[in-house]
Amino acid sequence: MKLTNIAILALKGSDQGIKERIAAAVGVTPSTVYRWIAENNKGLTLAAALKIIADETGLTNEQMLEEETDFATVNK
Repeated sequence: MKLTNIAILALKGSDQGIKERIAAAVGVTPSTVYRWIAENNKGLTLAAALKIIADETGLTNEQMLEEETDFATVNK
């Protein structure tokens, strides 16, 4: 699973406070959260992070999460 583009854009447009809350909830530094957003890292799909994202953006799990595409199997 990974975040949808909508969720990533919402995070990029959010203030520093949400990133700090996510960092504290999952036990990383705020700079790690910024990197995770840039990379759409799976760390953002942890339950604690998703709860904060949902609370701050109003997005549902269906709006925040999508399956990752495995390009190795798609191209076969």
